[in-house]
Amino acid sequence: MKKTLLAIILVVMYGKSAELTNECTVRMGYKPNAKEPYIFKDGRGIYRDVYGEALNRIGCRLEIIRLPKRRIIYHLKKGTIDFYPIFAYTDERAAYTYFIPNWLPNQGIVVTRDDIPPLHSLNELIRYQPTLLKEIGGYSPMEAIPGKRFETTDINVAKAFKLLLYKRIDAFSMQDVVIRHYLKDHPEIKGIRLHSGLFPKVETKTLGFSRSSPHFLEQANPNYDPGKPVSPYNPMTVMDVNSTAYRFAKSLEELHQSGAIKKIIERYTRP
Repeated sequence: MKKTLLAIILVVMYGKSAELTNECTVRMGYKPNAKEPYIFKDGRGIYRDVYGEALNRIGCRLEIIRLPKRRIIYHLKKGTIDFYPIFAYTDERAAYTYFIPNWLPNQGIVVTRDDIPPLHSLNELIRYQPTLLKEIGGYSPMEAIPGKRFETTDINVAKAFKLLLYKRIDAFSMQDVVIRHYLKDHPEIKGIRLHSGLFPKVETKTLGFSRSSPHFLEQANPNYDPGKPVSPYNPMTVMDVNSTAYRFAKSLEELHQSGAIKKIIERYTRP
């Protein structure tokens, strides 16, 4: 409780301190729980490394604030937290956040035991009449595959591997980065096979930058197409080139194009 209160105090103070100093501090909000390897309990992880490096290159520094998500949303609306690291577009969220490509990998991968040979398509999995892992109330990209389902709650990578190795399930899918990081930390896991390239390529994910942040300025988008739906790729406004948010977005793109983000990812996934 004391840690949560301290985090809230730090965030509330930010609005005033940003006005009184020229220090460029950009605050990222995230939930207290870990999402390894993107963010660990202590704040380490891909988010800190990628966003921290992008900000460092434009003369800013990253500060991470851990709060319940509903509190983070509150501070995003007020501009006392600057951005959330991965934020899917909705019309409601677009009222208070601007969506910026984060260039982080988001491709799914299928995991089976090694008694199933390499797969070249999801349809090939059907012949093995697999029991698939399904989170109750959740969605799986393997939803269309016929077969039995092992339904459970609160799926995590450790639980999924345990069910697979104990032969309660025959296959599951998760983010490639999450799987490879877990296997790097658990080299004792044997008898499994990874199947890449079975899902359609996904669009680049986005972070949500607060429209009320002191680091954000926007102007009308001259390329906006009213004949298409509003989206991160057809916004009604664009960031002002003089804003920190714009320079942050360009820095992230440069990290992606130079291969720097890929190298950071490999530190967490390569054995």
